[in-house]
Amino acid sequence: MRGRSGAGGVAALFLLVAIASLLSVPVSVRGAPGVDYVLILDGPNGSGSWVASRDYLFGESEAFWAAGYNTTTGFVADIPAYWFFNAGTNRTGGGVLWLNTSYGPTVRAHAAGYGVDVLRVYAYGTNQTPVQNLTGPLSVSVDNVDSVIVRSDRGGMGTWVGPTTYEVGDYDTFYAAAYNDTQGFLGDIFSNWTSSNTTVGRVYPAYPEPGGQCDGTTGAVCYPAVRFYALAIGYTHVTAEPVGTALSNTTGRLTVSAIGIDYLQIRDAPNGGGTVLGARTYYPREQDTFYAASYNATLGYRGDVVGDWTSNDTAVCEVRGYYPNTAHGSSVQLLLNAVGVCAVTVTATTVSGTRTNTTGDLTVLPRTTVTVDDSGGADFLTIQEAVDFAQAGYTVFIYTGTYPENVVVGKELEIVGESRTGVLIDGGGSDGMTITADRVVLHDLTILNARRGVFQDRTNNTRVYQTTIKDYDVGLYNEHTLNAWVAYNLITQGHIGVLTNVSYDDAIRWNEISFNDQYGAKSFNTRLRNCFNWNNLHHNAIGYFHDPTSEYPPMEFDGNVLTDNGIGVKVENASSVTLTNNTFTGGSLGVQLLNSSSVVDANTFTGLAVGIQCRASNSNLTNNAIDAGTTGIDCDGGAPRIEGNDIRSASGEAIVLANLDGAIVAGNDLHGATLRVTNSRLAMLAPVNSVVLLEDTVVDALLLDATSRVEIRWTVRVRAVDEAGAPVPGHEVVVRDANLAVVFSGVTGSDGSIAGIVLHTETLRIGGTESWNPFTVTVTGSAGSGSVTTSVAGSSDIVVPVRIAPIPPASPLGPDLVQVVLLVLATAASASLAAAFAVERSRYSLLSLFLPLYSRLSKDKVLENYNRGRVYQYVELNPGAHFNAILAALGMNNGALVYHLEVLEREGLLRSRADGMYRRFYTKDARPPPLLENGTSEVQLRVLKAVQEMPGITQKELARVLGLRQSTLAYQVDRLAAMGYIAGETRGRRVHYRAKKGG
Repeated sequence: MRGRSGAGGVAALFLLVAIASLLSVPVSVRGAPGVDYVLILDGPNGSGSWVASRDYLFGESEAFWAAGYNTTTGFVADIPAYWFFNAGTNRTGGGVLWLNTSYGPTVRAHAAGYGVDVLRVYAYGTNQTPVQNLTGPLSVSVDNVDSVIVRSDRGGMGTWVGPTTYEVGDYDTFYAAAYNDTQGFLGDIFSNWTSSNTTVGRVYPAYPEPGGQCDGTTGAVCYPAVRFYALAIGYTHVTAEPVGTALSNTTGRLTVSAIGIDYLQIRDAPNGGGTVLGARTYYPREQDTFYAASYNATLGYRGDVVGDWTSNDTAVCEVRGYYPNTAHGSSVQLLLNAVGVCAVTVTATTVSGTRTNTTGDLTVLPRTTVTVDDSGGADFLTIQEAVDFAQAGYTVFIYTGTYPENVVVGKELEIVGESRTGVLIDGGGSDGMTITADRVVLHDLTILNARRGVFQDRTNNTRVYQTTIKDYDVGLYNEHTLNAWVAYNLITQGHIGVLTNVSYDDAIRWNEISFNDQYGAKSFNTRLRNCFNWNNLHHNAIGYFHDPTSEYPPMEFDGNVLTDNGIGVKVENASSVTLTNNTFTGGSLGVQLLNSSSVVDANTFTGLAVGIQCRASNSNLTNNAIDAGTTGIDCDGGAPRIEGNDIRSASGEAIVLANLDGAIVAGNDLHGATLRVTNSRLAMLAPVNSVVLLEDTVVDALLLDATSRVEIRWTVRVRAVDEAGAPVPGHEVVVRDANLAVVFSGVTGSDGSIAGIVLHTETLRIGGTESWNPFTVTVTGSAGSGSVTTSVAGSSDIVVPVRIAPIPPASPLGPDLVQVVLLVLATAASASLAAAFAVERSRYSLLSLFLPLYSRLSKDKVLENYNRGRVYQYVELNPGAHFNAILAALGMNNGALVYHLEVLEREGLLRSRADGMYRRFYTKDARPPPLLENGTSEVQLRVLKAVQEMPGITQKELARVLGLRQSTLAYQVDRLAAMGYIAGETRGRRVHYRAKKGG
């Protein structure tokens, strides 16, 4: 049954798509040539990657493309397709995402509810063959949702659905608006909706009711909302519970009656208050707010109702709503643009019928003008005289001249200069222009030499534009302002260009703000929602600085150009800033976030030393393009999300991170540069075209691509102690890796230790792991020696016991020691053979000639000798170790080591074989690597492998990578070149090596 049901569902879906295609698929899509299959990618024109999986926080969104491919030629084009999510009655889909379209070459998926979804795409390829693809799991977390409110309009607009009266047969739409305590509105969220009395009113879709608008079966655009239906006389309440949370919100009492709406009134206050909007007079650039009140002819006022608002002349008066040129809700904001006459209409659709109401004529009048000229011939000689004389709504026109004044404007006026450069108001060190009235308009003049060029104090709807302000302490100061509009101004040569405090929804746009020795712009407790846009900030000590004393809804700093500032944007002790689509060029630092968890998305950084710097930050640093001289992103502390950035760094270190806990670092293309992470825990690491250095860092989830590698390094401390555990200072410490390459050397301090030794333990690639474990740590010095071999998998102490050398006894030499002494004397006598001793294998052979001087030991006593036991243990832990390596590790002399090796070989405990210029030793149970053709040694094989993996590498780089001396490496390279395995190419003063075919 399960299989049959699943097949039937897929067949039904294909039938639905096929029927839709006959009705609506464009001809160009039906005939799309050469498309054999389709993939869902995260970039357009085949530039992205298949969407294997995604993790989102509620409110985030991402665009995907339907990329069509030909099996022979590859990518063809992004093709029109049908988009679905994987809906089901258990809300694994359909209550997770909403899509902005159901058909097209691209779709934007919005994270709108808790759970896991899979996005599907269906299209038609060659010969109308259906092709499809689906993403991996798309997971949405709602951990950032702190509260929810049931509202009357989408997008956080409208009002809470309080007590409301409906007629039987009425319906209404509710939205569950989700909020974060610090960020404010996040988005409308998929929720479980219930009605307390389903006889009176029901909600649809109700969980877990199938076949609804958001289960994905219709292919229509699905948005998180619920429809309320009034069924019978009575009352009920509707509750929204966002899926995946313990949150809920309930409407006011929803009363269903037979009382209808007979008419509407547009009023200037809510809840039936204020006055009806008949004819009204305004001046250009003013604004007002209207409300829709509903009435029954018998019972009177019923409440403010939701309607659609329009203007009959948008050039004169413009309604402002969720969509352009129209507004939806119980109220509307109106902007008066120009002289003329207009009217505003509200339309509400009810069971009783469509109800409308229109304002009287809203007349926007021209202003009366008074003139000012400092040289005479006008109405007034000074600006202040004209301001004092003028009535509200007048224009004060100022002719060219210099006016040493401190002007105070306390009434609604327009103040305009004859020309921006010709009218100069000289503040003389005091405030140039103080504005204390609403709807004041100021433009086309210059204010200079002022403490505050323009000071706006507790004003509403003022306009300051096309004005120059220079030589000031503060150029423009907005104090407790609402809806101020500041645009197209030049604000230059002072301490602070723009300063805002307790300002709400002020629009600061298209200004040039420059040459300020403190801040181009600074905001305290300010909510500039989508209002600091398209400004040019250059040559300021700090372009923009935000440090509120308390959190406000996010201020959107968007589309600005910041050039040659010391710091472009600085945010401190706040998370209420979103930096998007800005361009940062020149200067030392683009964005600095100090204890600030902001959003920095889709910005461009070029010609800076550091692109983004964050300290103690949980910021989202995403989709930025950074070309930095030193470092692209530098973060210390917190848990930032660093994802999807494209970073180039001249120094080679594109991202530098330290002391993070739970950060996500994924999808950043570093173009072969380095990502360094120190002393951190990463929740996810997914590098792209990167060299990753993890120092004392753990990663919860790692996803490697084919162009990246991860080098794991741990910091250790070596402690040398004697048999009593006391520190042994002043002794040499040598650390060798599994290949016996020296990776560290130093001398113990007064406490017998050396700290801060960084060991490269592993390199991870998509094809496998290369390990340098175990490490051998040797301590030698005047007091004695000791050695420890251990694997390193974390930051730790390595304790090396040092065996204290005994004082030579006065008694006659023992037999074993006599033999060693004789061997040493015989060795000294063969000084004429010194040339042969230069090669390890020859030296070992010559020394072994003297071994007949020694007596054969019984087998059961072979390992009783302390030094012989050390030799055997070292070889057992380091199979393939050669003579010189054993000699250096154990601190023995040549003759003694030869003696013990020969004894161990003679007794069958060790075996050896020649390897080029070395002799390598193995225990009898160890399996040596196979012999290589043409006498190639194991060292040569390591060199050959490195050249194959890194074509173009130099000898110096090989020596560093393999831990070999330059002289040793030169010999091995020459041998491999002579055998035809590698070839060198001279570029400048360096020789670069590559593997030859068949090598």
